[in-house]
Amino acid sequence: YLQSASGKKQSLGITVRKVQEQVEDPNQDLNLEQFNELLSQLQQARENGVQILSYQEYPGAIYTESLNAKDFSDYNTVVYGHNMKDGSMFQNLHNYADASYMQQHPNVVIYTPEKKLTYQIFAAVVYDDRHILHSFDYAFTDQRQAFLDSIYNSRNLGNVIRDDVSVNTDSRILTLSTCMTGQDDKRFLVEAVLISEED
Repeated sequence: YLQSASGKKQSLGITVRKVQEQVEDPNQDLNLEQFNELLSQLQQARENGVQILSYQEYPGAIYTESLNAKDFSDYNTVVYGHNMKDGSMFQNLHNYADASYMQQHPNVVIYTPEKKLTYQIFAAVVYDDRHILHSFDYAFTDQRQAFLDSIYNSRNLGNVIRDDVSVNTDSRILTLSTCMTGQDDKRFLVEAVLISEED
């Protein structure tokens, strides 16, 4: 969920649940699966005679990669989702290119089976298409700082960065990543820092 400054919640579409559940309403929560699990389920569907012909029939899922821990305990957990024309998945992330929208919707809430994680958004940037988890070794403080520097130094007129949100190499970060229509060499990233973890 995105939470506005007034406390009003707007669905961002991230809830952990089984990928087989179909979501008819794009305003409802969507699936979050690790990529290797998603591929396994798609393979199993194919083996059972289900044909997946195109993105229109099965546009994919919001997912993390197996490089990230399922419990969001890594320094940087990257969540991927398509920029769907119908407004579903991560299409609405592009709203964060507007500073007033970011101010009104400052938080992302992730529910896992064990915890409720609340993140505060500190940046929305147009970024290159490098693989973030392969490009930085987050086991090292200097690499964590290099990632943060790459966000803060990203230059684009559509970037919004909040200087009033504290983020450092000891923080836990959430990266929401989606594509840019017509720009295959770019990604749109929304960056958030963990501010609360509840059982």
